[in-house]
Amino acid sequence: MADQEPSASTSSMAGSGEGTDVGVEPMKLLGVGKRHMVMEDFAAAVNAFQDACRLLSAAHGEIADQCGEAYFCYGKALLELARMERGVLGNALQGVPDADDEDDEDNDEEETATAEDPKIESTANMDGTCAADTSEAEDDNVDSAEKDGESEEVDNLQLAWEMLELAKVIFKRQEAKEIQLCAAQAYLKLGEVGIESENYIQAIEDFNECLNIQQKHLGPHNRLLAETHYQLGLAYSFDGQHDSSLKHFKESFSVIEKRLSMLMERIEKAEEKGKSPAKDNDAVSEDKQEIEELKELLPEIKAKIEDAEESKDGKATKAFQETLVLTGKTDETPASSSSSVSNISHLVRKKVSLFFELVCLDLWRLCCALVCVI
Repeated sequence: MADQEPSASTSSMAGSGEGTDVGVEPMKLLGVGKRHMVMEDFAAAVNAFQDACRLLSAAHGEIADQCGEAYFCYGKALLELARMERGVLGNALQGVPDADDEDDEDNDEEETATAEDPKIESTANMDGTCAADTSEAEDDNVDSAEKDGESEEVDNLQLAWEMLELAKVIFKRQEAKEIQLCAAQAYLKLGEVGIESENYIQAIEDFNECLNIQQKHLGPHNRLLAETHYQLGLAYSFDGQHDSSLKHFKESFSVIEKRLSMLMERIEKAEEKGKSPAKDNDAVSEDKQEIEELKELLPEIKAKIEDAEESKDGKATKAFQETLVLTGKTDETPASSSSSVSNISHLVRKKVSLFFELVCLDLWRLCCALVCVI
């Protein structure tokens, strides 16, 4: 079966000794929020998780163990909402002409009209002034709207970071294996927030913390390891560390291959035994479905490996060229030889001078012969 993402539901809700009524409503809200996440309705999910966090923190305290899962889900939903808003803002700004281009077109039209009819020059100037004022007002409105959108996005990312930090602290102080893996997932999401915020150094640190926890508790073929290695490869790539990026992309590819081998062996063993119970058949079908999913992931990871190799080679070539320039070891022989071969003007001048000398000598001899005859 596929590796499941760790859940802290048992720890976050079972610790309540104050009766079942306290945890019923938050549990319902968490369920509603998770359904909204599956449907990618992130705004509704944020609202549901926010209400769950409010109820749990009021009942147990802001840093109680019972709040861990709600904080984590809330932070994850905020991160997805921030990503969605960024995509919507980017799509909205596509195709919008620059203000400079619009001004240039207006000026061209005014100049053409003025050239055709000089009498409307003053009117055109007045219209141009009004149009400029209107354009400036519209630009100010657009700029303010963009700033509002950016501030809202930054607010969502900041709030996501804060909630994930709280969840990480709550998970990390608990020693149970399942809760430690939840702490690893919190680190993973914190790293994704770092990438979205372009804070790649912090993202790399969070991803490495996640990887350290996962390697203690997970097998070498677990898909969660592949995801973490992939995220580390992205973070290193954005930070320009192509060697480390290539290493982690290859590790992610290797984990997927190990997972595929393990699943295929498990299917073969199940088919050899010839078991017919429905439960075994369901498990085999799930394994086959996961194999198809993993095979679809391999080309994408392979493409990332190729990109990292090209970036690494390009960086090495550039560094080598810079070293040659700094040390002065550039090959100038071809240029100098080409210059010496192409520049033959001094030889031409020598040949012309010799020709004139011979002509003058012949003329002098001819004059001498004529004098003697006379």
